[in-house]
Amino acid sequence: MPSLGRRAERSLLSRSSACCYHQVLVNATPSVPRNGRFNAFLVEHEWHIIAAMAVVASGLGYIGFLSVVQPADWRGYLRAVTLTAHLFVLESNLGPREGLTWPLVIAQVLAPSVFGYAAVKATLGLFRDELRSLRIPLWRNHVVICGLGQKGSRLVREYRRKGIRVVGIEPDRHCPGVTACKRQGGVVLIGNAASLQMLQRAGVRRAKQVIAVSGDDGVNLEVGLELMRLKSKPTETRLGCFLHVSDTSLLPLVRAHALLRDPNDLLDVHLFNTSQLAARLLFEEYPLDYRPVVPGGCLSRAHLVVLGFGAVGESVVLQATRIGVLATGRKMRISVVDSEAPARESSFLRRYPAFREVADLEFCAMDLHSNQSIDRIRTWCEKADELATVAVCVQDNALALSVALTVSDVVEARVPVRVRLDRLHGLAALLGENQAGRHEKDGITPFGMLDVACTPEAIEGHEVDAMARAFHQLYLENRLRTAPPGVVDPALVPWHQLDPGLQDSNRQQADHVPVKLRAIGCFSAPHQSPQDSPFVGFEAGETDLLSRMEHRRWVTERLLAGWRFAPGPKDVARRTSPYLVPWDQLPGEIQQRDEASVRAIPD
Repeated sequence: MPSLGRRAERSLLSRSSACCYHQVLVNATPSVPRNGRFNAFLVEHEWHIIAAMAVVASGLGYIGFLSVVQPADWRGYLRAVTLTAHLFVLESNLGPREGLTWPLVIAQVLAPSVFGYAAVKATLGLFRDELRSLRIPLWRNHVVICGLGQKGSRLVREYRRKGIRVVGIEPDRHCPGVTACKRQGGVVLIGNAASLQMLQRAGVRRAKQVIAVSGDDGVNLEVGLELMRLKSKPTETRLGCFLHVSDTSLLPLVRAHALLRDPNDLLDVHLFNTSQLAARLLFEEYPLDYRPVVPGGCLSRAHLVVLGFGAVGESVVLQATRIGVLATGRKMRISVVDSEAPARESSFLRRYPAFREVADLEFCAMDLHSNQSIDRIRTWCEKADELATVAVCVQDNALALSVALTVSDVVEARVPVRVRLDRLHGLAALLGENQAGRHEKDGITPFGMLDVACTPEAIEGHEVDAMARAFHQLYLENRLRTAPPGVVDPALVPWHQLDPGLQDSNRQQADHVPVKLRAIGCFSAPHQSPQDSPFVGFEAGETDLLSRMEHRRWVTERLLAGWRFAPGPKDVARRTSPYLVPWDQLPGEIQQRDEASVRAIPD
């Protein structure tokens, strides 16, 4: 059977005989071996154990010296106490040897051992950071994490679980993440991560990747610029650079800037935002088309109801619009409820002026707990020809869960409710836990937890990136075969020289592949799945349907990126293209490009 991406023993494309949807939920919580729990207990209670042993040694020594000294008055008892104290510094071999008793013998061994161990530990503790930092020049392929707040601490923990060496850089020595990083075996450098000297101390020239997740977008971007200066020698290894940008409005501006593009392909820069990652992971695991939305079916489009329009709500809306191009060809419907709806709507449409060309958008200014908003949500979700999903995206965890529980009680059972929670912990008990380790109750599923959205796998995105590179390579090969000599096209360059906006366009194309597969009853499944028949290729009608879907997806993505239709050649600087037209108005050559990318999906 052919494997997806031609990577053997990974996955294959299968056609389900019942055209149903399959989802495998894997409990990703690693089991902790008994010796691991015991070691963790020793580390956590080390000084308590040392103190207890010192008390035992003192008690045994005192009892032993009482039998040797045999005190007649208080001076004798004081001498026993003094001799016991001398045990800890190896100065208590006083008195007749024949008078030694077993408590005294044990104390003579235990007391200096406890004192010596405690002295060594205390000395190492004073100079631990300096001693650990001396190892950095010897390290290769380690990870440097700039910022040890919540995001940085979680990344340190995940990389250390994998046995990968970590260097953390944090300006605040009192930050809880500093202690956590040290406890997990990482090396911490106190200082400004955007400093060239600090990055050199962290050994970035020999590192595998650098991840900047400080709370300051300016610092994170400065880290990328400093790395660009450092990675200037053509003999050095390639370095992955992942920069977190909290303000999503900055992302298009930074991606369009040439400063973070390395012509030598020594620095692979990725910009990411945890709200966008949360939205991507949400629809990857819980798709909008959780029931078939196909031509001639009872459902005509997806309808997303978003409650709360902050950073997460906006990211959810944008990701849903990009991947919500379904087989029926109808625009997706999006309804937003927010107490500050007019201001949010104005700001959003100012940044995405063409949004209403690609989706039916409605904003409602209502309190989330009001009867009016609950009645409106119920009415939206009752429309028979729309596949509804409710996403609760308010920032406060307790409020989000309260709204989700209220909504789940009034909407039909078939309507899923997704609730954004940055952590579960105590709130997990309210949702319950299923056998796969997921927390669900009455159709409510959480998303956006930092434990999921801020992981090495989510940030690095190897699978999506690999598919995006494959799509670009296919485009590059086809265009170079057919393009006239001397043609100027910024897209006709290798991946590492490609404009970051065009790289992201390829990633969005990769995100939409599962949507296309579900449109024809296909899905990606584990290799050699016994219950499904092998995939042999798309039929002619399926290729045409998927090609039309790909063109509509591309038009949606381009319009959201600020492109406009204009006759004549494509102009990247002005963001105009003659191909932002319906499928039937496309030149045959452009249609063939979409068909080629669709036929390449099984490969």
